[in-house]
Amino acid sequence: MCKEREQRYQSAAELAQDMHNYLNRVPLIAGPPSTLYRLKKFAKRNRTLVTTILVVGLTVAIGSGVSLTMYVRAKVQSERSRAVSSFLNDTVLQALSPHWEQGGEVTALSVLSSVATGLESRFPDAPLMEAEIRHRLGRTYEGNGQYDAAVEHLQRAMEIRSRELGNHHPLTMESVHRLGVTFYEADRLSEAGALFPDLLAEYKRRFGEEDPRTISVKRWLSWTYIGLGEHDAAMRLGQESLDSARRALGDDHELTILATLGMGALHFTQDDYDEAERWFGEALQSSRRAGDQTIT
Repeated sequence: MCKEREQRYQSAAELAQDMHNYLNRVPLIAGPPSTLYRLKKFAKRNRTLVTTILVVGLTVAIGSGVSLTMYVRAKVQSERSRAVSSFLNDTVLQALSPHWEQGGEVTALSVLSSVATGLESRFPDAPLMEAEIRHRLGRTYEGNGQYDAAVEHLQRAMEIRSRELGNHHPLTMESVHRLGVTFYEADRLSEAGALFPDLLAEYKRRFGEEDPRTISVKRWLSWTYIGLGEHDAAMRLGQESLDSARRALGDDHELTILATLGMGALHFTQDDYDEAERWFGEALQSSRRAGDQTIT
């Protein structure tokens, strides 16, 4: 039916051939003269072959993408490793050297001070690495009674982890937990009391009542409430932490002993000395059974 005579069937045989072509999914004599049309026909006739080619092609493409991703990750990891190596060699080991150019005795605090200097700019492409170092610095400062420095680094670690991982990531909550403990130890009770309740709620939601992290935060919040004069709330949380620790960890676990000590402290602050003595004696016996483990 084409207007151009030369593009019409030249005979009945050609029409019959096109019927045969159609049934066998071969390009028609009367079909559109395009490459795409012929490729479609080829694909219909050779589905298995085309599927195999596509699978192989996708595999190669994905493999190339994965290889490229692995290369990029390896490159980034290499750069981070060099940054850590430089950090250790130029900062930590230098601070430990007996020939430290700044002179003076090498102490834990002098090393911490050296490590903390310039930390902000050392890991621009690895913020979580900076957060990890700051978290550890904060804990070490806390252990040395340097609470202001500890708070500074723990707050920064918390901010980085919150930005990179979100507020509810376990690492972020770990920094919040330690910051709250440091506030308590620094006698900044109102600040500790502002952090612990939300952290406790999130730990309970994610890990349950008998997870050691939940028990620990209950204990610290209970002791914070003692300092704030909220004795009823402190007693309730203290008993809850003790009950959970006993069920989950047993009578002689460190957290159970600490919770028992907490109950003694609660009664002591309310001048109930007989009850306080009973709880302290129970904690002492549990500690002896546990092998004189260190209570911190």
